[in-house]
Amino acid sequence: MLDYWKSTEQSNFAKKCKVDTRLLSKDLADINKEIVKDEKQRILAEDNKETNKEKNTGIEGLHKRENLWLAYEKWMKEINKYQKPDS
Repeated sequence: MLDYWKSTEQSNFAKKCKVDTRLLSKDLADINKEIVKDEKQRILAEDNKETNKEKNTGIEGLHKRENLWLAYEKWMKEINKYQKPDS
């Protein structure tokens, strides 16, 4: 009985405000779609941040740093070849 009273009160209120409840539910559905879309974009952005962190700190980043270090050592050896010895 209470449910029936609530539903009639809601429909009476909608009639007083001249609101089509179908339009209201459609707007809510559109709003929910936008919220879900924004949430998906936020999650993808966070995943991209994590992926970028992994590239710099993970195995790939380690290989990059090793390659830089090896290039630096090779460069230093080349420089040392052409330096005059201190004597």
